[in-house]
Amino acid sequence: MYESEITTPPLDPRLQEYQMMGHAGLRRQIVDAMPGLSDEEADLRVIAFWSAIYGFSSICRKGVIHISRGAVATVDIAHQIVHRAVLSALSA
Repeated sequence: MYESEITTPPLDPRLQEYQMMGHAGLRRQIVDAMPGLSDEEADLRVIAFWSAIYGFSSICRKGVIHISRGAVATVDIAHQIVHRAVLSALSA
């Protein structure tokens, strides 16, 4: 949302290879957990999961998330974000 091709360098091909492996592994886990999903639905669930995790990690890294002093620790929020992303990916 706050980046563009001007401010973001192109992706290293080696990193892209690992990202594709991660995508395939995540898709395999979702398909194995939910047999009968269409290819389209499996792809959408992977994209939604990946977007939630990537988006959260990106905004944390950039300091966009502001947590009130004494509130929930970032690591606890990260755990809850992953938990909710998994529930969403595996919901019927």
